[in-house]
Amino acid sequence: MRVRLPIVLLLAALITQLSVGQQSRPADERVFYTNKRQFFLPSSADPKRPISELRLYVREDAGTWQYLTSMQPNQKGFNFTTSKDGQYQMAVQAVFQDGSTEPSREQLRAEYKVVIDSIPPRINVRPFSTPEGSAGVEWDIIDDAVDQSTVRLEYRWPGMVDWAPIDKGVAFKSRDSRTWVLKPDQRIEIRVKASDMAKNDATSQAVTTSSTAGDSRQFVGESNTGTGNNNGNNTNAAVGERGPATQHFVNSTIVKLNYNVTVGPSGLKKVTLWKLDDKNTWSKALEKDGTELKPDRDAPAVLPGERPRTEPLTLTHDVVKDGTYGFAIVVESRAGVSGRDPRPGDPPLTTVVVDTTPPLVKMNEPKVRPNGAVAQGALVDITWTATDKNMAVAPITLECAEKLDGTWRVIAEKIDNTGKHTWAVPPTEPYSFYVRVKAVDRAGNVAGDISKQNVIVDLTVPQVEIRDVAPGGR
Repeated sequence: MRVRLPIVLLLAALITQLSVGQQSRPADERVFYTNKRQFFLPSSADPKRPISELRLYVREDAGTWQYLTSMQPNQKGFNFTTSKDGQYQMAVQAVFQDGSTEPSREQLRAEYKVVIDSIPPRINVRPFSTPEGSAGVEWDIIDDAVDQSTVRLEYRWPGMVDWAPIDKGVAFKSRDSRTWVLKPDQRIEIRVKASDMAKNDATSQAVTTSSTAGDSRQFVGESNTGTGNNNGNNTNAAVGERGPATQHFVNSTIVKLNYNVTVGPSGLKKVTLWKLDDKNTWSKALEKDGTELKPDRDAPAVLPGERPRTEPLTLTHDVVKDGTYGFAIVVESRAGVSGRDPRPGDPPLTTVVVDTTPPLVKMNEPKVRPNGAVAQGALVDITWTATDKNMAVAPITLECAEKLDGTWRVIAEKIDNTGKHTWAVPPTEPYSFYVRVKAVDRAGNVAGDISKQNVIVDLTVPQVEIRDVAPGGR
C-alpha cells in the first residue's frame, strides 16, 4: 500500500501560507501559488508502519524527479527552498526500515503543484473616448495568473488627495474598459489595481480621462498675458507641454473637435486648427476652398470687471481619408495674445484615429453535442475569426434568432476575441435557431456573420413501445 501525505493536514497548512488556485482541476492536480521561495510543508508519517524516513521529491514542469530533502517520522514536515520562480511538482516517498520504498522513484506522481511567482503584474492603462462622446479608459494586465477578483478601479477628482474606489462590486477582466459620461470641463484621474494568484500587488500609473469635448488645457497652448501692442504676434508659449496626447477613435472622416476656450474682455479674434500628418509634419487644417476653419459660433467677450468665462466651441474638419491625425488648436484674443503655433517636433495635444472600415468577421458553422445526458440539453460550439487593426476590448457579441428576419437575442456579449465559445443551451430556447457573431472596433464600426444553416439542438431520439396487441375487426 502506497504511503501518502495526509492531504487534509497538508492543505490546511498550505492555505495559511500559499494562495490556492481557483482553476477547476482534479484533486491530484491542485495548484498553489506563492510569492515566497522558502516555506514549510507540514507532514506526518503513519506511526503504525515501520517507516524510517519520508523523502520529498520535486520536479520543474515536465522535468525529471529530483530528491530535495527528507524528514524523520517524528518531525513535523519539510523545509522547501529554491533560488528561482517556477512551477514545482511535489511527491513524497516513504522509506521503510528494511530499505524498501513506496512508491518507487519510477512510480512517483505529483501530489500537488506549487507555482512560485515573485513578479507583480504589469498594468497598462490608456484613455480614450467613444464616438458618442463618453470618456473612458482601457487596460491590459500582463501576468500568467491574474486573480480576476482583485481587478479594481480607483478615481481621483482634481483637488482630491486620496484615491477612492469606483464601480465597487463590478467584475472586471484582465483586458477590459470602462466609460463614463462627463461634462465637457470635467477630467478625472483613473488608475487600475490588481493582484496575481501569488498575492503580488500592482498599481498602474494614473491616467486622466478626456471626453470628446475636452477642455481648453487639452487643445489650447499656454498663453502669456500682455497688452494690445504686440500686434498679434504669437508668444513663446509651448503647445505640447500638456503631457501625452489623448487618443480618440471615430468612424467618419469628418472629425468634430469640441473644445473650451477662456474668453477675456477683448473677446476672441481667431481660432486656428493645426494638423499633424503621418510624416510628423504640421500644417493648418483648411476648408476645401483653402480658407481657415471657423468655430461653430462666436464667443462673446466678458464685460469689463467680470472674470474670464469658459466657452464651449466646436471645429469640424474633413480629413478625407482614414488614418491617424494629431491636432492642436491655437486661439488669439482681440488684444493680440495667443499661444504659439506648433513647431517641428512638438507633440499633438490630441490624436484622432479615423477608421471607417468595419472588422472582418467569419463564423464557422456551429457544432452541436450532448450536454452530458440527453435530458440535460445540448452544447453549441461557436467558432469564428474576427480581425481589425483597431479592435475594441472584449469586442464580440453572440446572438441567436429563430428566423433570419426575426428578433435576435443575446447569447453572450462583451467577450474576448478568443475565436471560440461554448453555449449550454437552456431548455427555454427553441430547438432550432440561427447564430450570429458580431464584432466592434474602437471607432464603433460593427460587422458580423450568420450561420448558413439553422442550428438544431433537439438530440432526443424518438422511442417506440408497443402497448398491446388486439385482433382487428372487419
